[in-house]
Amino acid sequence: MITSSGPRWFDSHRDRDQFRIVRTGCFRGAVPVSGSRTIRVDAIRFRAWKQPDAKTSQPRVRVTRVNRLFTLGDDFAIKPLPFEWKGSLPLTLDGRPSELPF
Repeated sequence: MITSSGPRWFDSHRDRDQFRIVRTGCFRGAVPVSGSRTIRVDAIRFRAWKQPDAKTSQPRVRVTRVNRLFTLGDDFAIKPLPFEWKGSLPLTLDGRPSELPF
């Protein structure tokens, strides 16, 4: 994200552990963006955390596809962003975020 003060990341869980996405398979996520109404999205990133009740001793996380990204305009109408991705992006549990640039 780019704001008037320079690059800035926005997290979907808003720095609250209880709001992290905790599931397997396909899911949707949303990232609230505060500040300027005019933003430029340059990249998205992913991070995985260990779960205390994991069902396996060596859990693995891998991003394989990003289907669609969009923002909402001032009128709350959907404005698609020109980004789709397929591949294999392994994530290290409790490691650094992995980034997909646009």
